[in-house]
Amino acid sequence: MNVSGTRNPPMKVSVSGIGETGIFQFPEFQTKFFKKMLWVDKHRPTTLVECNRQCVQSLLPLSKSLAFPHLLLYGPKGAGKLTTARAFIASVITTISATSSLQLGMTTRKYVVGQKTYTIPLVTSDYHYEFKATPDLHHEALHSLINTLAREKNKLIVQGSCSFKMLIILDAHLLKPQSQHALRRLMEIYSKLFRVIFITSFICRIIDPIQSRCYGLRIPAPSIEEVRTILAAILKKEGKKGPPLEISNRNLKEAIMTLEERVRFPDKKIFRLDAVLDGIVAAMIERKSFSAPLYEVIGCGFAEADLMMKLYWKLMAVFRTDGTQDVKKRQLLAFAIRYDLGIKTGSNALLQLEAFLLESQVLFV
Repeated sequence: MNVSGTRNPPMKVSVSGIGETGIFQFPEFQTKFFKKMLWVDKHRPTTLVECNRQCVQSLLPLSKSLAFPHLLLYGPKGAGKLTTARAFIASVITTISATSSLQLGMTTRKYVVGQKTYTIPLVTSDYHYEFKATPDLHHEALHSLINTLAREKNKLIVQGSCSFKMLIILDAHLLKPQSQHALRRLMEIYSKLFRVIFITSFICRIIDPIQSRCYGLRIPAPSIEEVRTILAAILKKEGKKGPPLEISNRNLKEAIMTLEERVRFPDKKIFRLDAVLDGIVAAMIERKSFSAPLYEVIGCGFAEADLMMKLYWKLMAVFRTDGTQDVKKRQLLAFAIRYDLGIKTGSNALLQLEAFLLESQVLFV
């Protein structure tokens, strides 16, 4: 199979984890860039000590000893898995050098497999790479990407007589089993050159051979009090007086972005996914048109598989819990499995979601 790759020159976009100091030569540009950053990036912890979570503290001994295996960080969305991974790498860098900052940049790689071109955005630093997995990423393109990164002459993290780089794979559960098996083989081939950090919200979708080769650590969602404390600290640092703090189901990332939007744009109507999905479910049950809000949700870039799961649970919540509608619940589950498989195998996601809702209408009479 024909596989070729091209590389675009890297574009530096942020520095030191939060963009305060680093690659920019002009102080006034640094200040403007820092002020315009989203709060979720501007106030992101850059060290494991700042994370101050009990589960994270178990990573400190590993970062100091430099003797650690591949890592698998899993937990709910918005819990801080990527923040933990970057803080861990910064802690490793502190062990081998005087600096703890990550000079982050962005670049892309293009690989041609057969007749299709795969463009893979990369976040890079001198010591690590990170990219986001997608369901349509071909295993040959993934293989070529890892081979390309292995040949690049970046600074290496020295561990005794060997040296290695770090690779972060976001949303690893989106990789198809074939791609995961290819990745498992590459982990063995480049075991002395790479340490991989897998980040996933669904550990059950990671194949057992990868799980067995990783040190797994669950990153739980922060408590309600922790979210309140963090949001209050951000408002204090920004010198703002915000509206009542919204917890966003303990999703810290969503809570910070919601707070920033309400502070900066108090009169703007804020898009709420749960509210839109509730409206779609209500319209479906009442036999009304739901196409327009469904198009809007998909156009916002939400993962189609996540939308399927959210719609399924919202529909499931409509049924009674006394056991009299268990047959309908099993039918709804069968519909969800069928169309979720269609999404994950490359079928048109919009058509799959519409078909799921239309077929589910017969259960609500």
